[in-house]
Amino acid sequence: MGQDFDDNLGRSDGADVARSLHAHFEQDLRDWFYGQVWPYFTRFSEEQWPHPGSTIDELNGRITVSFFQSICGCTSAIDRAYIPIEKAEWYRNWLLRLNLDESGAKHVTEGWLPEFDKLDRDGQLQLFLSALSKSFPEMRGRFFLLQLYSTTLDLRVQATTARAFGDGTEARRLYTEAASLDEQYGSEIRRFSTGGGECYVLENDDGLLITVSQQYGSFFHVWTTQDYAQEMNEGRYSGSHRVSLMDFRELAVRIHEMRAIGVRMVTVDRRMNGDGKVLPVLDVLEHVEDAITAVGSTEIGKRIQQAFDDSASA
Repeated sequence: MGQDFDDNLGRSDGADVARSLHAHFEQDLRDWFYGQVWPYFTRFSEEQWPHPGSTIDELNGRITVSFFQSICGCTSAIDRAYIPIEKAEWYRNWLLRLNLDESGAKHVTEGWLPEFDKLDRDGQLQLFLSALSKSFPEMRGRFFLLQLYSTTLDLRVQATTARAFGDGTEARRLYTEAASLDEQYGSEIRRFSTGGGECYVLENDDGLLITVSQQYGSFFHVWTTQDYAQEMNEGRYSGSHRVSLMDFRELAVRIHEMRAIGVRMVTVDRRMNGDGKVLPVLDVLEHVEDAITAVGSTEIGKRIQQAFDDSASA
């Protein structure tokens, strides 16, 4: 690969460029595919994947990402004048061979590139996302999730390209931007999915813990820390319940259910020493629903909700 690079571009560093691109494209694939995207789908059972009992979905996903890396890598190298524009087609094919080997490059060149070349950059991105979606189970907002994270995949490709061609400062800037966006996206998606908060409850096979007092009637109990919930479970109920994490979206549903059966009060962080708050169930519900509304009003929250609405109406 290095000699082919040198022969076509009149350079002498082809082996170093090829080694750098190959190593860091592979690292980018692992960091992005397995570190950012894959975890959102690990909750699905084997039967829910497109090809149950097979590794073909993972393999197809990796191939699709490598294909996208090659296309974006060529674009980045041309845009940054690392490669002359008249060598664009050759360099793209060189990258495909570097990332997918000869047979893999031949397959995508014959099967994917003719359709890909008819499209502008936005169209190519949509085609990539549609192909990648097929490697994962059906999930509300799946396409949006992949579209959101495609930004950081492209940044990684640009960074790896800059690094291979000797622009270390620009590479570090791009890697830092990608990592920052990944963290932001992960945080925003988690906030949206949980409704902006989480708490702990006690439950057993009969359901959630509800107690009764003469003063307040029926109580529903929540804790803001696992330790507080575990303390009460062991100290008051002899460990007869499970400590379960509950996000605000589920908590809102459960509070409505509690109200329907006559529960009017909620304890928050009830302790063995008597500490804790006793609040009207409507006050707790208002707080929880305000948090849910707040996470839906952020830019990413609005986009996630729109993606959910679109998939529901499709």
